[in-house]
Amino acid sequence: SANRTCLNFSGGNPFLRPITSDQFDLSFEYYFNDVGSITVSGFYKTLDDFIIGSVGDPGRPITPGGSVQTQITNNGVTLPLQLQTAVNAQNTDASLKGVEVAYQQFYDFLPGALAGFGIQANYTYIDADGIADINPTATGRFSSANNDFERVSEHQFNVAGLYELDRIQARLAYNWRSDFLLTREDVIFPFTSIYQEATGQLDGSIFYDLTDNFKIGVQGVNLLDDITETTQVVNDAGLRAARAFNRNDRRFSFILRANF
Repeated sequence: SANRTCLNFSGGNPFLRPITSDQFDLSFEYYFNDVGSITVSGFYKTLDDFIIGSVGDPGRPITPGGSVQTQITNNGVTLPLQLQTAVNAQNTDASLKGVEVAYQQFYDFLPGALAGFGIQANYTYIDADGIADINPTATGRFSSANNDFERVSEHQFNVAGLYELDRIQARLAYNWRSDFLLTREDVIFPFTSIYQEATGQLDGSIFYDLTDNFKIGVQGVNLLDDITETTQVVNDAGLRAARAFNRNDRRFSFILRANF
C-alpha cells in the first residue's frame, strides 16, 4: 500500500569514495642551537569527496528534501526505505588553509640550577570552509553550521614548561582549542548541530632517576579540573544553548619505571 509507514534504518555505505586532496606547504625554520628553534609554516589543502552524514540510498545520488530513495520487499510486501548513512558530499569546494608558529628552547645559558629550564610553544590558525552540500538532507536542521568542518578548531595553542637537569625531568603543559563543530546533526530531537565549546587542559609530570635504569615519578592529568561543555544550535541565526557538561576528573599516577 502507498500509505504504509516508511521504514528508517541506519548503516554503513560500501559505495563511499575516499577523500582526496591537493596540498601545498611552505615553512621557514631557524635552528639556533641543538634544541632551540623557531618555525613558521603555512598550508593550503583542497578536499574532494568529503564524507558527511546524510539520508538516502548510498548507491544513488541523494535528492533534496530527504525523499525515500529505495524500497525493501519482505514476504511479498514492498515498503519504502529511508537509510541514514554516510555519503560523499556533492558539488563542494572544501578547503583548509592556515598557519602554524612554533618555538622551543632550553635556557642552558642561565646560571646553576636555572640552566635546566626550557619551553615549547606552538599556535595554529585554521580557516576551514566549503563543505556545505547542495542536498538539504546532508546538513543539520539549521543552515548556520553547513560550512563548518567537524572537529576542526579555528585556533589552538600548546605551551609546555620544561625542566631537565641532572636526575630530574619535569613538564607542565597547557593545551587549548577554540570551539568546533562536533557533529552536524544530533541523533536525537531536535536533530540540530552540536558544538564543543572552547576548552583547555593542564597536565604535568615530574620524574627522578634513582639509577641509570630506574626512575620514580608522578603524573597529573587535568590539574585544573576542566569541564567540557557542548552546546546545541537552537535557531537559524546560529544561537547555541547548553546541552551537556562533562567532567574528566583530575587524576594522578605514581610511577616506577625500569629501563634495560
